[in-house]
Amino acid sequence: MKQLFSQLKSFELPLLKLAILALFVGLFYSRALISIAMIVMLCNAIINQGPKQIKEALKRDYWLLGYIVMFGVYLLSGLYSGNINEWWKQIMIKLPLLALPLALAPYNRGVSLRSNKWMVSLLALFFLFTALPMLLEFYSSYDEVLKKYAQGQTLFTPISHVRYSLIMSFGVFLSLHGFLGLANKVSAMGLLYILLSFSLFVVIHVLAVRSGLVCLYAGLGLYAFIYFIGNPNWRYALTILGLVFVALYFSPKIFPTIEKKMGYTLYSIEKYQKNEVEHYSDTKRWISIKVGWTLFKKAPFFGVGAGDVRDNVKEIYRGQYPSLTLKQQLMPHNQYLRIANAIGLIGLLIFLWLMLYPLFILDVKLNALFFVFIFSTSVSFLVEGTIENQIGTAYFVFIAIWLYLSRVQK
Repeated sequence: MKQLFSQLKSFELPLLKLAILALFVGLFYSRALISIAMIVMLCNAIINQGPKQIKEALKRDYWLLGYIVMFGVYLLSGLYSGNINEWWKQIMIKLPLLALPLALAPYNRGVSLRSNKWMVSLLALFFLFTALPMLLEFYSSYDEVLKKYAQGQTLFTPISHVRYSLIMSFGVFLSLHGFLGLANKVSAMGLLYILLSFSLFVVIHVLAVRSGLVCLYAGLGLYAFIYFIGNPNWRYALTILGLVFVALYFSPKIFPTIEKKMGYTLYSIEKYQKNEVEHYSDTKRWISIKVGWTLFKKAPFFGVGAGDVRDNVKEIYRGQYPSLTLKQQLMPHNQYLRIANAIGLIGLLIFLWLMLYPLFILDVKLNALFFVFIFSTSVSFLVEGTIENQIGTAYFVFIAIWLYLSRVQK
């Protein structure tokens, strides 16, 4: 038995890294692979590190405990959820809040980006690979695609176009991080990172998902600001900032999908003002946020329970928007409201603590990628229920923990 555990120990880090890569593949192509990857990570930690080491790691990096506490609050909401089947479904979606801190906590050095720089270029290349079918559709069916965008539709993506655009924006940040971390930027690797950043930047603009674009520019703006105040090579900051403003001005002229999407948005606003909401995705999203706010006022402190949010939302729609069919009734497109609706202000405060507390314990200038990711994702939370499915939860929790464990101390 000792010999078996010794052999398992020798595969500990390679197995963890393989599981991490499998998780990224699963984000795009297989929900089952996401679950398998997390199970492998957790079993790897329990077998090779043991509960005692995991406990010590969580005491050292107590920020990670916030995710486990938040999962516990969702779990306890079952005590006042009437729809137990829906509650159980939500608990399954939120399992990464529990599994990933336990699985990753002991490996702050093993999974650190500083120790695994090869992952930066590999992941960015993989992200770009997933966009090839979308780009093929765009160039082979150009006119049909523009018609789709004029009607508020999008190109084909392997997962939800909103979450896909967020991952692509992270790919831009990741490639930029790799470039800025090079000692010799005028090199083959420097050129590779620039090409990857530019290619993923183009992908996001061709896809033209508004929340993804806003998060991209918000993140790039923050990146430029951090380097402007903390890096002697301020020319990189000014270059990033200049490119941001140039891209903002010219992107509608260069990318017709953005132009069509902007036209659809203005058309939706006009219809919303006329109270014509049934057939337009934007108007239904705005209404969903109003429904979420109404539900929050109903149960502000503890929420209605993770299992009863959907039923309560349907009830509000029936009372206030009876013209909308069941298919047209969207869940609130605001992550903060979704959390507050389910587990109240208590859960929301825990979540905000997870988002904000690193500002007080990490050096922003030394951990730009972490804060750019948190900031850009928090922007997406204003208009999307980003972590209300398995893919979104696994993506956000893993990246946040991974970058936190890769932190640089003074």
